[in-house]
Amino acid sequence: LAMGTVEELMQISGFKEGAGDLLTACGELLENAIRYAYPEGMDGLIDIDILLQPHGVQVTVHDMGLPFNFDQYMESG
Repeated sequence: LAMGTVEELMQISGFKEGAGDLLTACGELLENAIRYAYPEGMDGLIDIDILLQPHGVQVTVHDMGLPFNFDQYMESG
C-alpha cells in the first residue's frame, strides 16, 4: 500500500526522475523495519509519512520496535 502510494504521488506530481531509486529506498526501509524492529513475529506499528515537497517527495518511516544495534551491524560486515 505504501509503495503504491509513493509511486502514484510521484507520477501525479511530475517527479519521475529518481522514482525508481526512491521506491527501492522505501522498500528497503520498510523491509528493515519489519525484519529488524519487530523480529520473530513481534507486533508493532510502523508509521509512514509521505509528503509532497517543492523539490520532490519526502518519505519518512518511524517504528517503535527494537533499536538499531550499530555495533552488531559493524561486526557482521
